[in-house]
Amino acid sequence: MIEKLKEFMYMQIAFYSGEIDYYEYSKYFRKKENLIIQFIVLFSFMVVMGLIFQIPVYVIIGGTLVMMYGFVLQSKAYTVKQQMLYSFIWAITSFVTIAIILIVAVEFFGFMQ
Repeated sequence: MIEKLKEFMYMQIAFYSGEIDYYEYSKYFRKKENLIIQFIVLFSFMVVMGLIFQIPVYVIIGGTLVMMYGFVLQSKAYTVKQQMLYSFIWAITSFVTIAIILIVAVEFFGFMQ
């Protein structure tokens, strides 16, 4: 698990420093075995941001679920056209999901009053 995390960080550094191109970078992140690492890193960032900015827990969990849904959809894409289609599907469904989470949080649990 630690080796996968190191590989994840090295791949991020290599991409942002220009050592690898987008296609190699996206091919690496579409692998199914990298989804758990992406989830751990994303959830960690969301928790830290939640602590710093006092974001409610339901927003952290909802945001993590929506982003992971996007990662899972992108892991199915093999061409740029498929990536665009899955991005469109993700945008629509994530908007609906977040709207439902906010309605439930406000109406049933009394947040934001």
